Order: sequence, then structure tokens, then C-alpha cells
Amino acid sequence: ILLGAGGRELSLEHARESARVVSAIGPRYVSTLVMTPVPETPLWEQDRKGEFDRLSPGELAAELRELVAGLELNGAVFRSNHASNYLALAGTLPKDKRRLLDALDAVLADPARAPFRPERSRGL
Repeated sequence: ILLGAGGRELSLEHARESARVVSAIGPRYVSTLVMTPVPETPLWEQDRKGEFDRLSPGELAAELRELVAGLELNGAVFRSNHASNYLALAGTLPKDKRRLLDALDAVLADPARAPFRPERSRGL
């Protein structure tokens, strides 16, 4: 799932619909990445011009929380530990769903203390 793909306006809808589709498919593995402009691509140009509605780490955490809350899976490995992600989370659903949601709730309650990956450590 590509977090941030819907921008701010469609963030929660994107998370909810992604959860619905993934739950319907029932995969054994689900992972997230963050929409990241890559140099010399149209998205990079849009970002450079201020035309790309990039979400903050806190907004991405809120989108991720909505996604995880909506996932109804049985025995699926879940990862948001790709280098593009601000938060590295891992678990198996549904067993670890409450733990993942609690971790995201803690981030959303106090974003200043959240263990967000620094920009210099993020990449593709």
C-alpha cells in the first residue's frame, strides 16, 4: 500500500478503501511504503513546484492507523518497515493488530516524542 497517494484530501478514504480491498483479497503479506518523489520524475517536479500535497509524518501515521484498523486478515504478515516509511512497524494480523494500533495511537497522541525515522535515513 502506498501511503500518502491520496494527498491530504483523500488520505482517510485511501486508507479505508485500501483496507477494504486488501481484506477482500486476503493476502499472506501486506506492506506499506510512503509516496516519495524521485528526482527527475513528474512527481518530483510537482513536489518541487509545491503542487504535490505531501503528508507530514504525523498525517502518514494517521493514515496508517486507519489502514491497520480496517484490515480484516487471518495470518497475514504486516510490515511498514521499508526505508521510505517514517515508522517501522511489524506484526502478524490479526494477532498483533491491537499492539500496532496502540503504537500508532501513542504516536498520534504525542507526535513530538514519536520515533519517526529522520529524513536522512529514509530512502528508496
